Amino acid sequence: MPHVVDTDRLVAEGILNSGQAAEIARRSRETMVSLAVNTVLCLGIVAATLGLVFWLADTLAVALAGVVFLLVGGLVLTKGRDLYRMLGNAAALVGAGMLIAGSGIELVDKLPNSAGSLMLVMGAALAAAAWAVFSRASTLRFASGSVLLMGIAMHLWGLGLLAEDVTGWPRAICLGYAAVLVAGAGYLVDVR
Repeated sequence: MPHVVDTDRLVAEGILNSGQAAEIARRSRETMVSLAVNTVLCLGIVAATLGLVFWLADTLAVALAGVVFLLVGGLVLTKGRDLYRMLGNAAALVGAGMLIAGSGIELVDKLPNSAGSLMLVMGAALAAAAWAVFSRASTLRFASGSVLLMGIAMHLWGLGLLAEDVTGWPRAICLGYAAVLVAGAGYLVDVR
């Protein structure tokens, strides 16, 4: 993959020497390849999660399969070799996505009157648990950071259900809270 910086021009202008230019080119290519792989991985995780959710078509089965995937992914990440990290992350994220989607859909379907408040609390609890793991900077950093974002998404889904008919200043406060939460999560969670 090509690198973004025109290192030949920088060498010609005397800003870099050829060794520095070669190192910048090498690192740039590594970063671009990593970005491409991570993008494909994320799209694959979303596709696998949604595919399994619709294929199983039973919220309890989806949630249970999600727990299994999440546990297996976590086990691979904590006990497996670095070679298997991508598979462990993918399994953990598919599992977390299935668990959150399964429980969220089940709540909306079976308990529509209390789904918003339950999802608000469950999402916050999930985000807090994931933050506890994420902040320790362990081998679970990518997975726990992503689960933290999923927990925030569930929390905001619950807030959206609760604030569906709210107007005026209370709605503005809810939207402001959501914006601050998303911005804060984006700032604090660096899952690279």
